[in-house]
Amino acid sequence: MNNYHTHKFYCGHAGGTVKEYVETAIKNGMKILGFSEHAPFKIFGDRMSYEDFLQYLKDIEECQKEYSSRITILKGLEIEYIEDQLDYIKELKSKLDYLCFGAHFYNDGPDILNKSTYEITSKKQIKEYGKYVVRAIKSGLFDFIAHPDLYLINYPKFDRTCKKVAHQIFKVAEKYDAILEINANGIRRGLVTKKDGTYYSYPCYKFWEIGKKYKVKVIVGSDSHNPKNLCDEAFLKANEYARSLGLEIVDSLSINMSKTKNYK
Repeated sequence: MNNYHTHKFYCGHAGGTVKEYVETAIKNGMKILGFSEHAPFKIFGDRMSYEDFLQYLKDIEECQKEYSSRITILKGLEIEYIEDQLDYIKELKSKLDYLCFGAHFYNDGPDILNKSTYEITSKKQIKEYGKYVVRAIKSGLFDFIAHPDLYLINYPKFDRTCKKVAHQIFKVAEKYDAILEINANGIRRGLVTKKDGTYYSYPCYKFWEIGKKYKVKVIVGSDSHNPKNLCDEAFLKANEYARSLGLEIVDSLSINMSKTKNYK
């Protein structure tokens, strides 16, 4: 098993150094470890600065040299899709091996900070989320889509609107050959009792059952915020669940390893 969804202390809400993660990955038999810190945007004051981003790259490069014979280490970011920041996003991507999209907001308009995905409670907000994720997938900027079912985290039940948005996401993912992530961090959050039953808000089985109707690819992400969580029981459960769906599982992204970027 490999992992491309890894956070460290730079994001402001995680712990661990690159080296600690790498040694944990090697201990657990991983062949590829990708780091995907939250991208530096000035509007998100609780994330790393651009200066920290450059240091983040150097931290990874040091470990790439030290552990090159034992594991492949990749530089990535988890990032929002903000249409008026596309040049900046492309600049960041030019320094990376991969980029994943995480919809922590359900719209990228001027009031984005008031559009937290964690605060979705209405059908209108869910519809906005669906349109936003579809636009991000169509952009072709991202190597995979992190936790596409995050919109369910605080919504009371999986209703018709939730189902409709799930179909929208899977349909466009199939058309654009986008990879969707089954995220282990939702399992760490535990089961939630909603109006229609007790289940994980994400990965939500009602969402992924719809995915079985489409030819989509999935990747399992640990979304670890501490080295001890990198290969924990939640990550193992997420991998087992992915296999049970019968969908095509992507264990390694198509990255030209001879052209991995080094920051200069």
